[in-house]
Amino acid sequence: MGVEMEETSESLKTVRGIAEDVFDAQIANKKESMGICFIGKRNFTDFIAEYLPKEAIPGDFIDVETGKVVGTHRGSAFYTIGQGAKISGATCKWFTVKKDPYLGTIYVCNDTHHPSLYSNELYMKQEECNWIVGEEPSPLRETNELVALCRTRHLQPLIPCVISKQRACQDYIVIKFDRPVRGMTPGQTAGVYAAGGLVCLGGGQIDSVGPNYYELEIDLPSRLHPSGSNDLSVLK
Repeated sequence: MGVEMEETSESLKTVRGIAEDVFDAQIANKKESMGICFIGKRNFTDFIAEYLPKEAIPGDFIDVETGKVVGTHRGSAFYTIGQGAKISGATCKWFTVKKDPYLGTIYVCNDTHHPSLYSNELYMKQEECNWIVGEEPSPLRETNELVALCRTRHLQPLIPCVISKQRACQDYIVIKFDRPVRGMTPGQTAGVYAAGGLVCLGGGQIDSVGPNYYELEIDLPSRLHPSGSNDLSVLK
């Protein structure tokens, strides 16, 4: 009985306890991260405002097509690219396209599949990439190119891509997708996978995103990748 209890106790050891065995105390005792979904029934804007490094700058919502002001907001930090922009008095639904935090301007569009929400490439700084094996995958290291799968949002289906080093600046890695992807956002993470998604090769923070299809004046293809596991709104 004593042996069984000891084995059960060992199997229930916390993640923090395992970290103490494997890593040093500084890592094991780091403050835990907490997802935004755990804040409970609280006003999202008020909650985020408590953690901003400085006071949010209010500004205008501007229609990306017409350049006209369609509303005002309390601060660009409260809005995420690709998500709905709640504009008081609006007669249609608006979506966040891009933000200028210095001027306080948020550009919006009125269609969830507007071409301004889509781009087919992103850029990551090499120094901010984390490869699981401790170095770049051998194809990328040896040929400057890697065929893989990528995810830029939680639970987003994996998307075929080609990863390469930017020729003009070897400090950056370019991920180019087979089709345009919706709502890619600087500051969020791109995960890279192989073997049909069974193996995570690594990932890194998105530094910037390529020009969107509205800027390029390119029509969206008839088939698009879903932006999440429950996205049933992709074009048919």
